[in-house]
Amino acid sequence: MTRLTAFVCLWLAIPLTSVAGSTLDLEIGPAWSPPARPGQQSVGVAYLTLQNTAGSDVVLTQFHSPKAKRVEVHTHTQDAQGVMRMEKLDALTIPANSTVAMKPGGLHVMLFDYKADVKEGASFPLFIGDDLGEKAVEVLVRASAPESAAADDGHTHHH
Repeated sequence: MTRLTAFVCLWLAIPLTSVAGSTLDLEIGPAWSPPARPGQQSVGVAYLTLQNTAGSDVVLTQFHSPKAKRVEVHTHTQDAQGVMRMEKLDALTIPANSTVAMKPGGLHVMLFDYKADVKEGASFPLFIGDDLGEKAVEVLVRASAPESAAADDGHTHHH
């Protein structure tokens, strides 16, 4: 093998190694988004299920979609007076060997400056990632949660 051939082989192997090491250990379940309502054309929401099958926590810090200028994960909290408020999360930790379900009234993905040209039955990509890489999921636009997502209690631990 010549030096040039060895160099080219090594050069080609480096990007493959970094790509292979950047996959998230997450199974992403049904992802859905209700159609935009009149008057809410610039804000959307998406719900999905994230299952961490790894032996360590996954900390998600990156969320984006071509359908929105800004994508954030929010949760609902109740203040001392009993008022529910949305709160932005800077990171979402999926514990080892656990499942976290996003659903109305709980965790959810907010899409700001949402391009609401998607109608029921359409879909759009949502990218979720950590410091090592990201995964894409297709979000289906539908009026209600898929049955498998609606049956989930929202947070399950497997030991």
